[in-house]
Amino acid sequence: MLNEINEKVENKLLAIYPNGVYNGDMGKKVIFLFLFFIMTFSDLVARAISYPGAWTLMLKTNQQFSRLHYHYSPKISHSVGLVLEKDKPENTMLYHLQNNILLLRHNTKKSQRNVYLKIQAGWAEKLSRKAESYRLSLDGDWESRRHFVSYHVNANSRGYLKHPYLDQQIRVGVAPYVADYGSFHTWVFVEINHYPSKKRGEDHLLYRLVFRFFKGLTLLEVGIDRDNKGMLSVMRRL
Repeated sequence: MLNEINEKVENKLLAIYPNGVYNGDMGKKVIFLFLFFIMTFSDLVARAISYPGAWTLMLKTNQQFSRLHYHYSPKISHSVGLVLEKDKPENTMLYHLQNNILLLRHNTKKSQRNVYLKIQAGWAEKLSRKAESYRLSLDGDWESRRHFVSYHVNANSRGYLKHPYLDQQIRVGVAPYVADYGSFHTWVFVEINHYPSKKRGEDHLLYRLVFRFFKGLTLLEVGIDRDNKGMLSVMRRL
């Protein structure tokens, strides 16, 4: 019975991710947007939406934030969940509900392309003060069994800030070997984050080297940036 269930789950995953890859911040802005359109569009293969009926738990921490994200996917194009996040530079806690929508998915024999819209709403808490908090995100990725490119942009608004601010991320990755479906997969990424908000200090780019390992329903990422600060991300489909 357990083998039959596992086979059904893997068949669902294979239908959604036919390539076997399923797990799952002023010139600078111009460069990011240019690459975005050239590449044709969340952030990594850790998908914003899973297969229908699945729960997903995601933990991520780096020098900018620590985040816990737990969501449910009622169907292949939609998920809803809860996001708890610590904004480290601002010493602020965010409590958000998140709605993820798959806007586009295009499969070919050798690649896949996805675009997601993420809407978050809730409140921010800083020094015992509470204010409304919102985030609108657009994620896009293109991947083959060997190559990967993604772009991610957040528009953030909090009640105590005078103006909304953007943070962006782009990733380019390669798999050092092509693994069979269901096998142990390895990816290496170069990641660039753009944090332009003066509220977070200097307007700067943050470069990071990231290694991803996954098998089955579990994904692990470890990384290090040019400031020698680490990054850890864990995702588990339930």
